[in-house]
Amino acid sequence: MKRFLVCLAVILLFVAGFDTACAQVVFGEPPSGHLRFVYQSWSIDSDVTGEEYDLSQWYMPIYGFIPVSENWEIHFQSASAGSNVDSSGGDASITGLNDTRVSVLHSLLEDRLLLGLGLNLPTGKATLDPDQTGLAQLLAEEFLSFPSKSYGEGFGLYLETVYARSVGRLTYGAGIGYLINTSYSPIRDVDSYNPGNKLTIGANAVLRHDYGSAYSYIRHNIYGTSTQDDIDVYEVGPITEFALGSSFISGQFEADAGIRLLLRQADSRLVSGVLEEYEENNYGNDFRFYSDLGYRLRNIGKGSILIDYKHVSANGFSENHDLYVGKSDLFGIGIGFLRAITNQVEAYGSIKTMSGSADDENLDLSGFELSMFLRVTI
Repeated sequence: MKRFLVCLAVILLFVAGFDTACAQVVFGEPPSGHLRFVYQSWSIDSDVTGEEYDLSQWYMPIYGFIPVSENWEIHFQSASAGSNVDSSGGDASITGLNDTRVSVLHSLLEDRLLLGLGLNLPTGKATLDPDQTGLAQLLAEEFLSFPSKSYGEGFGLYLETVYARSVGRLTYGAGIGYLINTSYSPIRDVDSYNPGNKLTIGANAVLRHDYGSAYSYIRHNIYGTSTQDDIDVYEVGPITEFALGSSFISGQFEADAGIRLLLRQADSRLVSGVLEEYEENNYGNDFRFYSDLGYRLRNIGKGSILIDYKHVSANGFSENHDLYVGKSDLFGIGIGFLRAITNQVEAYGSIKTMSGSADDENLDLSGFELSMFLRVTI
């Protein structure tokens, strides 16, 4: 049975919205489905204004794939979420579906070439009431890690192609993907906003070693201009992402660890009717370290200690500039447990506590996360 097996984080994270560090496409595998539930809660205290925010979100995505034939697969992903903020300025909440993503993948040339076509279906809540916009801005903050940062973004079409080869223990590949967005209404009574198209170019490699496998990938995202009523209003600067990680297995000990670096360039905004690039980077770079240190108990499952750290650097403006945003640091630690219930059913649960600061320690952060995962293979 032919199998196309390569870590496709370069393209598949982009087109399918996966939040895993490394995604795989495996032709010839049986149908499967994933169901996940995540609850995350944060307390944010401002030392400058004295304001306090209690921010929470539950998120339940469902993912599955169906092999149509030996070289054809259909993937789908959707989710529902509920977000809430409680502050001195009042309460706000957003509850509903996220957009649904459906993609068709086809392999060629003895599974070395992958072609993909996908749709982003506007099933999510794209139009917000004015009192929900503040909550939406909080969810999108770079220093927070909510799984659902936006609910809906209108109809989209994406195309992708990836070429991969295997030489001994090494599998490597390169690919390109293009997302075409359409207009939608982000706020009630505001029509015809288009976030712009997106081009992703990347490469990756997976090396199997004596104790597991190591991976790395790099991808470069180029964004089109956002328009409001067909007028150019904003353009996100190019973003480059690099990741490096590895798994380790020795006896009953199993571990995964890795780093991810996000490098941002300056955005452009509308000034006197003309798009002008910010004189400095208006968003800081993002560094993340994560690790899963596990021990497998025979006939019971695998218990893990989870450790992660996230740093968002200050943006490029001087500290006395109106657009200056200071650095952020977040640290998380928790435990997880993975158990294979049957050969077809696997369950996982984790709980993690998080703490840190943002904007040069002007914001004090504390939170926790509960996650449950169920995978079924038919």
